[in-house]
Amino acid sequence: MSAISMPVYVAYADDAQGMSQDLSQDLNDGVKCKPVKSIIKRMRKLEGMDADIVDTVTTSSVMSIKTKDEGPLPDAVFFRNKGVKTAFTIADDGKITDFKKIAFFDKKGEFCIQDKRYFGKTKEQTKGIFSVSLSLDVAFKDAKGLHTLDKIRDGLKDGKSHYKKMFPTPLKLMIPKMTHIGVAYKDNENGRERKDPEIFAVLDDMNLSGLQMEYFSAMYIIAVEDLQTLGADSLKITGGDYTLYPLPGIEKMKKFGFVDKEKGGEEKMARKSE
Repeated sequence: MSAISMPVYVAYADDAQGMSQDLSQDLNDGVKCKPVKSIIKRMRKLEGMDADIVDTVTTSSVMSIKTKDEGPLPDAVFFRNKGVKTAFTIADDGKITDFKKIAFFDKKGEFCIQDKRYFGKTKEQTKGIFSVSLSLDVAFKDAKGLHTLDKIRDGLKDGKSHYKKMFPTPLKLMIPKMTHIGVAYKDNENGRERKDPEIFAVLDDMNLSGLQMEYFSAMYIIAVEDLQTLGADSLKITGGDYTLYPLPGIEKMKKFGFVDKEKGGEEKMARKSE
């Protein structure tokens, strides 16, 4: 996955606690299963959000499977409940493309991986063959190039509501206020900063100078307060396809782990538009 905003990862190690009660029989069949009640509950919360919370931003979910030593992906992945199996689709890059449907499954079911490398093996012998992670990514729906300040403010407010749905009650109280936006160009696979990002504060269709940006975690981070100080009514983004994210400030992103280190999460560079 190429999550470059504030992904929330739900680790699913195939050697974790909570395995199927019939582990020995499952392994004889080349299958390992695990309860996913907490994931289903989380996905249902996101699916059930009010219309006025999802009008500007949305949460996308991606479940991905990685194989030890970059070996072949598993033969099959499915949901099992009372003996009934519902297959998931695995793309060549390890993404489970239809994972979102798990929100509508029974919480008593299990997430299962089937593979010939499991056949007749013990739990210890199969340890670490596969790892699975769920990334929940909150982003603005619109990526057409022009974002009004009113829409940005609405997205920041709603974005916090989305993040609060991802965490249990004690932790959701710690979710910071969204005060910034992050622009991530989709062609930026190596995480390198562009020499001249085409991001502008705009007033009455005129570009304003002096917009402050910082490059961090493969995104150009902009404080909404800075747009307001410049007197802008919109933010304009050109130069290629992109995703716009509601964010807290960089220091809070670091504090709460809302960075993607694989995409340059430790990089930080100030920039000011001319």
